[in-house]
Amino acid sequence: MLTIVTGNHKKYQQIAWALPAGVEACQRDLDMPETQTNLITDISYDKCLQAYVEVQWPVLVDDSGIYFDAYNNFPGALTKYLYQWVWLEGIQRLYTDVEDMRARFQCVLSYMDSTLPEPIQFVGEIEGRLDFSHIQQAEDVKLPYDLIFVPDGMDEPVFLDMQSRNDEYNHRVRATRKFVNWYWQKI
Repeated sequence: MLTIVTGNHKKYQQIAWALPAGVEACQRDLDMPETQTNLITDISYDKCLQAYVEVQWPVLVDDSGIYFDAYNNFPGALTKYLYQWVWLEGIQRLYTDVEDMRARFQCVLSYMDSTLPEPIQFVGEIEGRLDFSHIQQAEDVKLPYDLIFVPDGMDEPVFLDMQSRNDEYNHRVRATRKFVNWYWQKI
């Protein structure tokens, strides 16, 4: 059994969806202090150590960020907080007179079990651009940046076509696939 540590059920679903048949997973929401850094690799690593100490079972911990080219890769590890502070409308205002709409999503999955001396990490990344034309369309926004992010190779934001292209255009699924490849070699 693999414990996926996240309070966001949509993130859990994306990770669990990318796991192969035979790998059982459950979701666990843990309240853990977060390392104060802009490196999501460090945040994910530290959360994974904390989660493993508490759960005492194999854990997979996600930390993700979006990076805006026009703003020197901001917000990165502050992705969640930027949304909470200014919402998507505030982010749209940041881009009022900005031409560079390039951005990238990055997910760092950290895994720990009793056979490892420290967490091992898997990074998934997807590049694309921002498009604010659909921000009013979603009712239940659990992954708000999916409303404005158009991956390279797509014409619309991620949320409009997640089911049919989930593995091809999702940073979290890409990281999970790397984890799965490593995991099958491990066992």
